[in-house]
Amino acid sequence: MTRDHMRIAMNAQLCAVAGVLILAGTIQAAEPVPGRLEPFLTVPGGFSVAIDGSATLVSVTGGQGAENASYTLSDCNFCAGTDKQCAREGVFSINFQGAVEPLIGASCHGADGAQRFFLMAPSRDPAAPFFATQGDSFVEYAVYPDRIVLTSDRDRAKVREIWSPGVSQQAGTIERALSMAALAQGREIAEPALVADPGFVVLTDRLREIAETRDGAALVAMAAPDVLTSFGGGGTVDELRELITEPWFWPGFNRLLGGAGVLMHDPEGGNMAIFPAAFDGWPDDLDAYEFMYGDRPGAILRAGPSDTAPALMELHRRVVAQGPWLEGDNALRQPGWSYLCVEPIGCGYARNTEVRSPIDQRAIFIRSDLDAPWILVALVAGD
Repeated sequence: MTRDHMRIAMNAQLCAVAGVLILAGTIQAAEPVPGRLEPFLTVPGGFSVAIDGSATLVSVTGGQGAENASYTLSDCNFCAGTDKQCAREGVFSINFQGAVEPLIGASCHGADGAQRFFLMAPSRDPAAPFFATQGDSFVEYAVYPDRIVLTSDRDRAKVREIWSPGVSQQAGTIERALSMAALAQGREIAEPALVADPGFVVLTDRLREIAETRDGAALVAMAAPDVLTSFGGGGTVDELRELITEPWFWPGFNRLLGGAGVLMHDPEGGNMAIFPAAFDGWPDDLDAYEFMYGDRPGAILRAGPSDTAPALMELHRRVVAQGPWLEGDNALRQPGWSYLCVEPIGCGYARNTEVRSPIDQRAIFIRSDLDAPWILVALVAGD
């Protein structure tokens, strides 16, 4: 692999992973916002986009605000709608582990319907893309921490290309994370079953009322004397009172209730209620520390940490692997966003408000029999 880039073309006899990437779900395309500055993660500065007829103009500014590169992408259009190719079109910054140069990707289509993909970097060429590829009807891309994999159709054959900025010093860490992403492929959290138990319905309604009114005293009144609120604390009601004063508590409590609950029956007549249901329904073969899932309708995996970045995948109830944590480099992280990977889509970003870990905060209640009150025995995160 050279320092500049590597391109590999293969014929139609590609393995399944190298086939056309499937965009799951229906997603509305998010076109670039003209004039809006999109910051880079790895270096100072950012880029902005302008639309001039059928041409897309990309301007790059440095850390001092001066323009240092400008690109005109002729016959580069963005479509609107929910078609999977439309959703993946756009202009976005590409973030690699250890990158010291800004890198911009653009996915668009020409007037003839051909799909196009460009890579731009001011340090390589400030006036023209240094990498371009085209497919007769599609170019699918998957961005990883150390490379981009592109699959296109040309003359009725599928072609695979790989571009990389260079050999990663932490390839093993990256590949381990991608092996977790492969395990997540096609996995979903089951929709919670409707629980008709009258006592459970009463509990759910009461908890929603407490959450709506932020009635901390009512929640404390339901707690066991040794209620568990952390794995490092003593398990006391006073610790619960302190937890409730945290600014994030009520939004988080509302969120776990939004995940519905599950009712478990004790053979001796008691019950246990767990919120959210996904904590109990998490697949046994997936390490809870390695994965996240979309817990809200409309959750989207995007190519970059921006609401205008191309949409890669609808995430509601879908399982995705956490992106690799690379030693000495946090550039792939952005406050407010989670860096996630799933095959064969690649890696991207989802808002923290739309995805959660299966071992995020959960609430566990028990009752000894059908006539007994519900007791809060745990309101805790972690394991």
